[in-house]
Amino acid sequence: MIRQAMPVQTGDVIDYVNTTAALIEVGSVVPLISFCGVAETDIEDGRVGAVRIVGVWDVPAVSGAISVGELVYWDSSVKKATKTNTGNTPLGVAVASKSGSATVARVKLGAPIVINNITQE
Repeated sequence: MIRQAMPVQTGDVIDYVNTTAALIEVGSVVPLISFCGVAETDIEDGRVGAVRIVGVWDVPAVSGAISVGELVYWDSSVKKATKTNTGNTPLGVAVASKSGSATVARVKLGAPIVINNITQE
């Protein structure tokens, strides 16, 4: 008999338990310690909801230009994307240029990991 391993999920969407004491609205960025996802549905406090961890998304962003290919982070205190990594959660990579006055950044969730100056996917 040949057996085949089967994943429990495809990995595009994960189950997320909302412990924020507030409603997470559909389309909101959800910081997950070392990366971010986007809520696919409203997720009430204490409930499980779907969070997509892949794809390209338009997200609110702080002022300042962002170039294609720049790493982008999520600033939970203002709930906006930024180029500032200190104290923020990795969000992804900019896939469209953003002017300094634009309020939205187009970001591919996830980011290359750099270990010892070697980029890995």
